[in-house]
Amino acid sequence: MDRVREALFNILGSFYAGGQVLDLFAGTGSLGIEALSRGAGRVVFVEKDPRSLQVLKQNLKKLKDPARITVCPGNVFQALPRFYRDKEKFTLILADPPFKANLWVKIFKAVARNNLLAEGGLLVAQVSRYYTLPERVDTLVRKHKRLYGETSLEFWIYQPHGVDENENSHLPG
Repeated sequence: MDRVREALFNILGSFYAGGQVLDLFAGTGSLGIEALSRGAGRVVFVEKDPRSLQVLKQNLKKLKDPARITVCPGNVFQALPRFYRDKEKFTLILADPPFKANLWVKIFKAVARNNLLAEGGLLVAQVSRYYTLPERVDTLVRKHKRLYGETSLEFWIYQPHGVDENENSHLPG
């Protein structure tokens, strides 16, 4: 996990600096905390497991700027429509669901339906290397994929039908 996290943030560089990051299935918060430490303006953590949520909150207490942190306890698929209603947009969305749950396509559809990516934003999913996703899910298109052991890091962009993929060539991945 540490190797995958380090690789991910090395690829992203300063892409999301100052932007809003959404950490779905946050667990103990390692991805979102890393984003904060590398310059994210704000990170929203979504986690429903009570034990993980408790560890997440303990980990976040160690950080110095609570104004840059929002914790949303509960189900990801209930939280996403709330972000839409609140007109939230995210520069970077991190999705690391449990591999056995096979939720990737459902996540992508919910993100697209709720229009949560900011213009030029990026969704990064950690996917089982043994699961093959389509190249496009609704208005999200896979831009790049990198394998690390059992994990595939997949980089997805918002791309309405009929728009040239090269218009988003400035994104990392």
